[in-house]
Amino acid sequence: MSLITVITLYVLCTMLTLIPFYYIISHLLYSISVYINFLAVIILVLCALFHFVVFRTGIIPLFDVDISGDGSMRYVLIPFACAYSYAIPFYIAQSKYYNR
Repeated sequence: MSLITVITLYVLCTMLTLIPFYYIISHLLYSISVYINFLAVIILVLCALFHFVVFRTGIIPLFDVDISGDGSMRYVLIPFACAYSYAIPFYIAQSKYYNR
């Protein structure tokens, strides 16, 4: 597989996981329990941590592809942007239940 194909699959998989991520986080944040709300934050951190590992190492573990060999900034910034993309559904779910 070419590098562009792998990067496209990586971004597509990230975008597709945002839908179940929002569903899970919104239901966890709906609870009154502080521990369950804290679990939602832990899930956010773990999902973003995967992308930060890709950003730091330059290797996508699912496909075992090195994306840092090209030296292009867009291949470095894509995992960085994907890591922060999880903050958007988390913020929407959080504001839905707490900013009333």
